Parts: sequence; structure tokens; C-alpha cells
Amino acid sequence: MQEGNDPSLGVNSWLEEELYHQYRFDRKSVDEGWTDLFVHAEDQNGAGGNGNISPEQESAAQTSVAVETEPEPAPVREPPAKPEPQKEPPKPEPPRSEPPKTELAKAAPAQPAKPEPKTVGASDQLIPLRGAAARIAENMTLSLSIPVATSQRQIPVRVIEENRNLINKRRVLKGQSKLSFTQLIAWAIVKALRSNAGLNHAYAENGGEPFRVVRGQVNLGLAIDIAAKDGTRSLKVPNIKNADGMNFAQFVAAYDDIVARARTNKLQVADFEGTTISLTNPGTVGTFGSVPRLMPGQGAIVATGVIDYPAEFAAMSEENRAMLGLGKVLTITCTYDHRIIQGAESGSFLAK
Repeated sequence: MQEGNDPSLGVNSWLEEELYHQYRFDRKSVDEGWTDLFVHAEDQNGAGGNGNISPEQESAAQTSVAVETEPEPAPVREPPAKPEPQKEPPKPEPPRSEPPKTELAKAAPAQPAKPEPKTVGASDQLIPLRGAAARIAENMTLSLSIPVATSQRQIPVRVIEENRNLINKRRVLKGQSKLSFTQLIAWAIVKALRSNAGLNHAYAENGGEPFRVVRGQVNLGLAIDIAAKDGTRSLKVPNIKNADGMNFAQFVAAYDDIVARARTNKLQVADFEGTTISLTNPGTVGTFGSVPRLMPGQGAIVATGVIDYPAEFAAMSEENRAMLGLGKVLTITCTYDHRIIQGAESGSFLAK
């Protein structure tokens, strides 16, 4: 299925690989949007006629045909023996004081070859990467082709915290869900892009020439951590389409919808396509700051850390922190494609 992977899925291409294996086992277990994608890919690869034949069966069939049709080798005739020429008596060699240089080189002891470093010890175990893990590894290798730089900014969250409390009190009275800090920061990214549109652009090449891709809308990708039943974790990055064309209420509804469908495995192919800028929030697991990888097709990815007091003041009492006027802070990083975005643009974006 690797030939049929959709490059527009970016970091989510591992999910396509995983769902394709599920589709081969039971086609009805995959949503209609994914089924259409896999059928189209099989038609292009010429797999439409042997959907019920496994790769092992195809390999065995090809081997059997090759064995049956292989021609027998022609008999080899030995050439007639030639009479051996009469040997002349050896001529005496003139005396010499030093052996030739070639003989000295042959007599020198051979240098022992340097042993290659071992990466796997005797007690180590090699476990092959399959499915999602293999696709993530490939995506991370692709990300190495992008020359990135990262801007960092630490901001106070007192005002954000107070506004969030006021908004949530009103929403609770109306029977609505509470807003998270991630939702407020995601909306702030959309608003900041109005005056810093370059962060939403991308780099591309056509005919060997470099180009800047100017996006017509903001498709904000949300990195959602999903925990499986066996304890393993995977990262899905669907996006909110045309986020800059929404008001805040519409944005919150679209945010809640895409997160809910990600956690119930109801995302469609279109949810992953066309991401222009992403937000990841490792602060939910206590990470102070992060420099995430940037995938091809995007101009920037924003990461937020944990909301807390600076580490040097964490053990101080509340009274002393209040006397000093200390508040909680949040570290935000912006990792961007340095081919089309410069540090001043990234810094201005974070400030906004």
C-alpha cells in the first residue's frame, strides 16, 4: 500500500497504512471515505483483480511458474586436449644483494582490519517496526529534509486564566462544555495569522526551482494523543478547515467535533488533508517546552508547555509568591521552515 499513500496526509500517513490492513481483512470495518481511497489505490496499482490473494500466495504462484517454464541447460562439450609444449631447462638467475620491493611488500605482515562497532549487544533484542510505528519513523526521516529554526517565548497566563474562568462560568450556566487552555491558544494562533500570514505559507519546488506557496485559508492541525487499549500511544493530527473564516463559537464547535471524532476513530480522509499550520500541546503531560518536528507542506508548528510557576519559585509559599508578584507562565515555541520564514517573523507572530 506504500505506493498509494496520499502525501497530503503528512504525519498521519501511518493511520492510512493501519486502516488499509484492517480493510484487507474486513472491508466493512472501514468507513466509506477510506474504502474509496483504498479501492482507487488498488485500481491504480492493478490490484483490483486479486483482492483476495495474499502477497505470499502471489509470490508462491510466481515461483511455481518460473520453475515450470525454466528451460533445461544445454550439454557442455569439453574441448579437445592440446599437446603440452616441451619445457626448457630453467636459466640460472644472476646473484642480487637486495630482494625486489614487491617481495618486501609481500613479506610485510598484514595489518588487522578494524572491527566494526556493534550497535546490538548480546542481551539486546531486535523488534521490527510495523504499521503505525514504521510510518512514524518514515515521517520523521522526511522531516530531516526541512531546514528549520525555532523561536521561544515565555508569557504570563494570569490574564488568560482569569478570562477562561469568566467564560466557563457563563458556559456552565448555559449547559455548555468548559473551554481548555488549548482551545484559547488555538484561537489565538488563528487571530495572530491575520497580521503574520507568512507563518501559514509553505515551501515547494517545481522543475527544480524554489517557490513560496501562499495559502488561501488557515487549516489548523491539532495534535491529539490517543492511548490504545494495550497502553501504546499514537498521534493523530487532523485539521480544522478554514479556521480563519469562523467566529469564536464556530471555531469551538469545530474543535470539539474533531477531537471527539479522533478519540472515537471516526475521522475521515479529508480531516487530515491540507494542513497549513499545527498546534501540539505536550504541556498536558508536564513538559516545560518542546521543539516538534515540521512535516513537508507546512510552514510552522507551534508547541505549548505546561502552565506553572517558574521552577526556581515552585517550592515557595503562596504568600511569598504573592508578595513578590509572581504568577504562572507558559512557554510557547514556533518551529518554522527557514527557507520561507525568518526569525523576525516568527518572533512577531509569538508576540501577537
